[in-house]
Amino acid sequence: MKSIRLVLILSICIQASAFAVFAQNAIVSFDLSQLTSGVLSDTITASDGTTELTVSARQANDSAKTIFTTSSGLRTFHTNSNTKSVVFNFNTDVILESYRISLASPLFAGDERFILNLSGTNYDENFPVDNSNLTGQTLTFNNKLTIPAGTNIEIIAHNPDDGAETLYWNRLTVTVVPEPETYALILAALALTYTALRRRRIR
Repeated sequence: MKSIRLVLILSICIQASAFAVFAQNAIVSFDLSQLTSGVLSDTITASDGTTELTVSARQANDSAKTIFTTSSGLRTFHTNSNTKSVVFNFNTDVILESYRISLASPLFAGDERFILNLSGTNYDENFPVDNSNLTGQTLTFNNKLTIPAGTNIEIIAHNPDDGAETLYWNRLTVTVVPEPETYALILAALALTYTALRRRRIR
């Protein structure tokens, strides 16, 4: 009987730990103003202290470009004669949730959008219809894409009128996808609980 009780206690502890991982890593955010400006790439850590984001940039001809940041955050949209894109790469599987615009130029004409490129597939992300003042807005991704660990997600600026619109993000929010080991831990704990309860009933 004591052994069964110990098994049940152990099972409950394992389940509690596993569910704690779910709760702790559900949604995390990155402070993009922490990135170093003028470098080819930089890595920052999310609010959970474990998830990492590496940021780099590209020019229209796909050559490397230094990232540009200020106290307002990361410049993610800047177009004139030289289109620029920003590339995100996470160290674990994540789902895109939202981003916060800290600063936007007042020149947005309403025809701008940015494109998410994941593994060669493009996904349009349109700005709000009323985009006369994007500064301070938190916008949800239209495409809540799941980004596998180590896979690039490229944010490509698209501006038909070729103006000089500029947009800064100061925060990026994602949902961390629990690792398979977490699911295995929960299943093992449930199996342990079932076995212990079954033996208890038999006795």
